[in-house]
Amino acid sequence: MTIDLDTTMTKIVLGLIVVGAGAVGGVAAELLKTRKISATDEEGGWEMPKRVATRYYDLGGWASVLLGIVAAAVAMGLFDLVKEVQRAVPAAPTDQSPTTITIEQYDLWRVVAVALVAGFSAPKFLATAQERLIALVSQQQMETTVRQTAVVTQAGAEASRNAPDEAKPALAAQQAEVINALATSALPGGSVPE
Repeated sequence: MTIDLDTTMTKIVLGLIVVGAGAVGGVAAELLKTRKISATDEEGGWEMPKRVATRYYDLGGWASVLLGIVAAAVAMGLFDLVKEVQRAVPAAPTDQSPTTITIEQYDLWRVVAVALVAGFSAPKFLATAQERLIALVSQQQMETTVRQTAVVTQAGAEASRNAPDEAKPALAAQQAEVINALATSALPGGSVPE
């Protein structure tokens, strides 16, 4: 069932669907947690909020609900569940050619399913999303360093061609220092492989 996002109300409804499905997934996750209560393990209970220490408060089952909502919202962004579609609009009586507009739409059942699963597995889902984001940032940082190194190498080669013979060893050493500095800043922990 595909729904168009052509008004503010349909966008609000989409947000409420994501929040609701994420919350239901969080409730399901909370009810499936196994807790050690007395001598036996129990499953299917709702943990009530309680004060743990003077400055700390345990949200109990509501923590799973909140994590489920956050995970569902993150899933909407990661999985690109809202698609842009071209749609022909009937032409005005004076126009001969129909015009096309771009609208956003989503598949209701896909959004509900993804939000439920994300809400149910919220802690693991959010940890995986965090790792994926960190890997993406690291990759972009490495690509930037490679581009900078290529520019430095190209500039060094150009300078070496135009420099007198006695200055070439000094230019090569300077270029090696710059490349080493770029590599040190890009690698984790500042380590440079030998």
